[in-house]
Amino acid sequence: QPTAVRFLDARTPAVTADVEARTGLYTIALRGGRPREVLRGGALAGLRAAGGALFAARAGLRQPPEAVRIDAGGRVRTLTAFTAPALKGIALGRAQEIVFAGAGGDRVQMHLVHPPGPRRGKRPLVHLIHGGPHGAFGDDWHWRWNPQVFAGAGYLAALVNFHGSSGFGHDFTRSILGRWGEMPYEDVMRATDVLVDRGLADPKRMAATGGSYGGYLATWIATQTDRFACIVNHAGVSDLQTQCAMDIPQGWHISAGGVPWADREGLDRFNPMRHADGFRSPMLVLHGAKDYRVPYAQALQVYNAYRARGRPARLVLYPDENHWILNRRNRLVVDIG
Repeated sequence: QPTAVRFLDARTPAVTADVEARTGLYTIALRGGRPREVLRGGALAGLRAAGGALFAARAGLRQPPEAVRIDAGGRVRTLTAFTAPALKGIALGRAQEIVFAGAGGDRVQMHLVHPPGPRRGKRPLVHLIHGGPHGAFGDDWHWRWNPQVFAGAGYLAALVNFHGSSGFGHDFTRSILGRWGEMPYEDVMRATDVLVDRGLADPKRMAATGGSYGGYLATWIATQTDRFACIVNHAGVSDLQTQCAMDIPQGWHISAGGVPWADREGLDRFNPMRHADGFRSPMLVLHGAKDYRVPYAQALQVYNAYRARGRPARLVLYPDENHWILNRRNRLVVDIG
């Protein structure tokens, strides 16, 4: 599915599309035929055309966005170096792609960002779980969930594009409708096994983190296993029933597997609150009080369930934030008591 369309010339439209967690750039013949791949790799944004060339901001897991020029043959010339002063003297971690057999034996992709410097034994592992769920963690520079920040602190950062992720085909994306906690959970567990078996991750020092749907999956993981030393749940869905209070409820029954007044069994099958007796790993819950996509009562429910069961949990509620933590002052919170 194309995400941007610009005309390279009067007869040659150029489009970008998400392809396996990278941006693909294609030209299309107006008289038919298959699109021609001009470029694939990294992430392109703000595509524009002028003078027979294309211009965009290009980024990657090791590179913040910079303006580039792309000619019709796919040759790329970087035009700016706005971010170079900020990166001067900062060591960035190596990025790696691993493909493994996920749920059902399907091919699943994972990006890894290693701590800078030479490898020194097994690393503590942090899973960054993307939201959506129909999105992907790509070869991109993320301004909020940036794996380089975790890698710089000595962690191995894993970004699994589990079942439901976009850019891997229509069937792959739709495969989790009505069963949010099934195959994505298995994919993350299999990815963890791969990293432990390869001697990259220390099985005694692992964490699962995520926001929005990623917060849901992190919470679901907390109901199913205690192999993670801690869980971070940002703006996550914890109760599929009361999530009907969100700002866009249309189609929710398709995603969640049911509605409160019918097919409650389907709705509860992968509902974390119905499986809260499994909570064991300590959880940090982060939420904005002005979040209407995932109302902040979702945070209160999972936190209260933890406390009622005597499990360790901490709740940080931002009264001035929405579905994202955007205020610079709030982002710099380092001491939560």
